[in-house]
Amino acid sequence: MSGTKTRVDRFGDADGSGETQVNRGWLTNDCIVQLKFEREQMFQVLDIEKFDPADEVLVKILPLNEESEPTEAGVHVEVAKLKYGESHLQPQQAFGIPYVRGDVVVFHITAPCPLQTAFALLFHTPDQRAIGKAVITAAQLAGSEGVLELSITEPVPEATTIIARLTLPYLIVKPFADKTLDFRTTYAHYWPKSWPNLNVGHRGNGRSYIADPPAERENTIASFMRAYDKFADMIELDVHLTADGVPVIYHDFGMRTARQGKEITKIEQLEYVLIKDVSYEKLKQLRVFAVINGKPVEFPSHNTESRVEHRIFPTLVDVLEGLPKSLGIDVEIKWPQRRASGAPEAHQTIDKNFFTDRVLATVINHGCGRPLLFSSFDADICTMLRFKQNLFPVMFLTQGQTKKWSPFMDLRTRTVEQAINNAQAFELAGTAPHAEDLLSEEGAQLLQKARNLGQISLVWGDDCNSKERVKYFVEIGATATCYDRTDLYIPEAKNVHSSTRLVCWRNSRISACAKLMKEKVIRRGVRKRIRVGSL
Repeated sequence: MSGTKTRVDRFGDADGSGETQVNRGWLTNDCIVQLKFEREQMFQVLDIEKFDPADEVLVKILPLNEESEPTEAGVHVEVAKLKYGESHLQPQQAFGIPYVRGDVVVFHITAPCPLQTAFALLFHTPDQRAIGKAVITAAQLAGSEGVLELSITEPVPEATTIIARLTLPYLIVKPFADKTLDFRTTYAHYWPKSWPNLNVGHRGNGRSYIADPPAERENTIASFMRAYDKFADMIELDVHLTADGVPVIYHDFGMRTARQGKEITKIEQLEYVLIKDVSYEKLKQLRVFAVINGKPVEFPSHNTESRVEHRIFPTLVDVLEGLPKSLGIDVEIKWPQRRASGAPEAHQTIDKNFFTDRVLATVINHGCGRPLLFSSFDADICTMLRFKQNLFPVMFLTQGQTKKWSPFMDLRTRTVEQAINNAQAFELAGTAPHAEDLLSEEGAQLLQKARNLGQISLVWGDDCNSKERVKYFVEIGATATCYDRTDLYIPEAKNVHSSTRLVCWRNSRISACAKLMKEKVIRRGVRKRIRVGSL
């Protein structure tokens, strides 16, 4: 038509702004193996004259075939060294990537599933002199994750004398079984610049197992709805798997409990039960206690609470289907971290790929039609979610340099900048930094560093819990702020029916993406129900 301006689509230009962004897809048949130099102490030296990792060492991964010969058939090796602005996966150099103690280096290997490839680690000095080698067999890479204890020998064919040992964590990412993913619904990095700073209700309307709690218990539908009624844009919730694989909402890895009928007067009378160790039906029956001001306080169990929306341990399905579609959800996947001392936050025996797939399947089948993102303190969970799907953004939670808790072992969790680097390396949507790290003069600079790389930043923590702090984090550039008591601290400008939540969500293309996925999931679900019913 005369006078009509024709838009020409450009590859990588999602919104017509002229800015292009091209990202990796998701796994379909191959697996990803990551070998991670992400701890302070990786090597134990036995012969310092022959192997000295205190100086710079070049490290290279070499795939091996069944005859232990070098091969590149079907195997693609990349590596990322985390450094601000340069944390990209890239091909290996001829003699490997430089490593010194304190660096974070991740080898990212794409190979056919099931994994049958062995690997050699080759070590050179900066002047390219070979100084050591180690071998990883396919059999050693069992399960979804683990820690390899490798022997480094001299780089000659028949060498057997061990000159050093290497402690090397690994991760295996398997493809998500759902085959409905396609390029029509690629929103893993979709975050329009028009969206304002978002207000996120922490566990709904905030923590409740404290001295002065809100009326609604945390992580219940009642608490989520309270935040919604106060015009929160999103709520944050915490997801665990029960022993029978049901995704449930609760913050801690377990709860203090006691047998029915037992009178509790002292903390020592309580037992601690992990959610992973009990079925969902059993979980609903358990008595639940919290320690407040040094004394045990009992709260209603799921089965004794008559008000459905106030029941503890709602399932993820209950929440996704029960909350208004205009309320966004930050789904935090809980996975215990190992402290720098070596002690784990809790013990976990559920397979990590299984855990992630169960949560992801639940979200895809029941969570469409609303803005939703994933987050986790576990860097590997974030990597899994990024490469298993392309529908939802993934954010790396970090506690950073805090005085409130002891540090984690994984160096990627220690600082905001390293979290930003990790997000860049594995193409996450952004990070969720701890507010304590952003209270200094460097706070605005750190958030600007994230924005410079196209990342979003969701700030969280007790230091967000006041109107003044909520305003402060908006002013220094946070994309979203997650805090307790939206009923007390949400900005007054939000308390109108034309809230940004209703406007920005309806105008976003996430809704269209979700509706498309919902139609596909419903059709697939009908077929599944027919098959199950015919058994």
